[in-house]
Amino acid sequence: MPIPLIITEPAVGLGGGAALLFFQPNDKFEHKTPPNITGVAGLGTSNGTWGVGLFHMHIFKEDNIRLIGAAAK
Repeated sequence: MPIPLIITEPAVGLGGGAALLFFQPNDKFEHKTPPNITGVAGLGTSNGTWGVGLFHMHIFKEDNIRLIGAAAK
């Protein structure tokens, strides 16, 4: 799922970016659980500010363990 980002902060200037998310349903569990989510995002502004990142959320052991990891620059 693509998600547009709009930046209007006066301190960094005008800009924008996008995030792409991938949802993987957890059909292997007996009860309803949130989907596993993987995503990547990037942004930039008119004064040269930029950023990139990626993240993942994963469900293990019948929703007893949830792992969330992210990296950004």
